[in-house]
Amino acid sequence: MNFTIEILKPVEGFGSWSEENRKWIGSIGQLVANKADIGVSAFTMTTRRQKVIDFSVPLIRSRYRLFFKEPQTAYVQWTLYLKTFSYGIWISLMMIIITTSILLTFMKAKGYFSLRLLFDNYISVWGIYCQQGLPEFPKESPIRLVFLSLYISSIIILAVYSASLISYLALSTPRLPFSTLEGYVKDGTYKFIVMRNSAEYDVPSRAKDAILLKMYDLLEKKAFLPHRLSEGFKQMCEKSNLAFYTTEVFHQAINFQIKCNVVYIDTGRIDNLAMTLTKGNPYTSFINYHLRRFQLNGVMGKLKNKYLSKKLDFSGYMSYGVVDLSDITPSLTMVGASMIVALLVLIIEKGYYLYNNRSKNNKLAIKKFNYNLGVRNQLQKRNNQNLTININQKLYNTRPIGYWP
Repeated sequence: MNFTIEILKPVEGFGSWSEENRKWIGSIGQLVANKADIGVSAFTMTTRRQKVIDFSVPLIRSRYRLFFKEPQTAYVQWTLYLKTFSYGIWISLMMIIITTSILLTFMKAKGYFSLRLLFDNYISVWGIYCQQGLPEFPKESPIRLVFLSLYISSIIILAVYSASLISYLALSTPRLPFSTLEGYVKDGTYKFIVMRNSAEYDVPSRAKDAILLKMYDLLEKKAFLPHRLSEGFKQMCEKSNLAFYTTEVFHQAINFQIKCNVVYIDTGRIDNLAMTLTKGNPYTSFINYHLRRFQLNGVMGKLKNKYLSKKLDFSGYMSYGVVDLSDITPSLTMVGASMIVALLVLIIEKGYYLYNNRSKNNKLAIKKFNYNLGVRNQLQKRNNQNLTININQKLYNTRPIGYWP
C-alpha cells in the first residue's frame, strides 16, 4: 500500500472521559477529534470506548494485579510450626498418643486401674515422640513391642516433620497482611494508584462489583496519579503503603526498570489489549486480517517472547534466604513461656512448702509447749505435795511432849 506515516506529538495518558470538559482526552481524544487515525499501543478494550472508537483484534490478554513493594518488616507466622502437617495428621497423632497411653495402662495394671499410672504412661509416650528415653525399659515382651513400635513411628514422623519445617523456613515468601482483594479492602492501610486518564481510572463508572468499588475508595487523588508506567512503579517503590493497579503485561514490559522487589495479589479481572482506530475506519478489517495472520503464523508469540518473557524476574516473589529471627520467634516464645511457667510453678511450690513447713513447726512448737506445760504442772504439783508433807513432818516433830493428836 502506498501511504505515509505522520507521528503526532505524544499526549499524556491512554485516554478517558473528562467530566469537567465533557469530552475525551488523551490518545482516545485525538482519535475522536480525528487528529489521529490509529493509536499504536496496548489500549484496554471497554464498552464505553467502543462507542466512540474501533479496536483491532485483541493482541494480548493479561491479568489485573495489585503490585506492592515487598515489606521489609518482620512478620511472625505463629502457625508456621503447625503448617507442616494437616489437621487430619495432627488429630491422628493425638489419638495415637492417647490410645497408646490407655493401652499401656491396661497392660501394666495388675487387677486395678490407676490414674497415676495412666498419667505416667502418657508422659512416657509424649517423651518418645519428643525423642526422649525411658527411665527403664520394661521386661514384658508385649510392652516392649509397643514401645518399639512407638520409637519407629516417632523417628519417621520426626524426619517428615523436620523436612517439611525446613522447607517452610528456607523458602522466603512475600509477607503481606493480606493475600486477597477482599483482605486488601478490609485492611484499609494501603492506598493505590492507577495510570492517569486510563481505563483503570474509569473503572468506577462502569463496574458493578462491590469489592472493586470499595477498593476504589482507597484510590489516591488524581493529582498524585502517574502519567507513565515507570512513574507508577517508582511511586510504589518510594512509599511502603502504596499499591499500583495495572496489568501483568505492563509489569513485565518495564520489569528491568523497577528499583525494588515487587509482590502482588490477583484481582480476578482480565484485560484485553488492542490497537485503536477512529470510528468506522476503512482500514480496520485490513489491519485485523494481517494481525490474525501474525497470530496464526506465530509472529505475535515470537514478539511476546522477545520483548516480554526475557524481562521476567521472580526474585521479588519468591527467594531462598537465611532463616531470620521472625521465623524462630514462635519456638523462642514457647521456650520463654515454658521457663516463665516453670518459674511460677517453682515459686508456688516453694511458697506451699514454706507454708506447710511453718504450719508443721507451729504445731510442733505448740505440742512441745503443751508438753512442757504439762511437765511443769506435774512438777509443781509434786513440789506442792512434797512441801505439804514437809510442813506436816515439821509440825509433827515440833509438837509438845505428851501431846496426843
